[in-house]
Amino acid sequence: MLAWYTWRPVDGIPSHRLPDTPSVYRLRLVDGTGRPVPIPRFLGIDEEGILHVGRARSIRRRLLRFHEALRRRRARHAEGKLAFFLLKNVEAFARRIEEGEWAIQYTYVCLTSPSEAKRQEEWLLKCYFKRYGELPPLNRELPHGMVRWQDLSCEGEERAQ
Repeated sequence: MLAWYTWRPVDGIPSHRLPDTPSVYRLRLVDGTGRPVPIPRFLGIDEEGILHVGRARSIRRRLLRFHEALRRRRARHAEGKLAFFLLKNVEAFARRIEEGEWAIQYTYVCLTSPSEAKRQEEWLLKCYFKRYGELPPLNRELPHGMVRWQDLSCEGEERAQ
């Protein structure tokens, strides 16, 4: 079992402390007190408020780029572009983020290779899909190829913990 790092706010990313390694990561929506905001999903409510599950060759670069998107500077990757779009075009979301009513936090697990990160991401997304009937809001597609549905076991849910 791997250990997830503690949830931290995206707006306080310490670039000098983030590793430059392959990783899987999660982003979640929290309220002003740091509690997850429940998100209604097709098959139930995601009490953890997960917005996105992803992988990166360098967790440092990925999180810094996501931070840039939230600061409305620019967006360089898919989930950053979606967050950037939300902040630019959905007034209620932008207002809640800007006023501190909501915030976005991240956590990650460092892995040994990009292929291991891909496998973990696929496993996490397929388990999320199996549980809620849809992907997290900022994920666009379900990866495939490394984890077969018939072999999928989500017991204990968090394999990468």
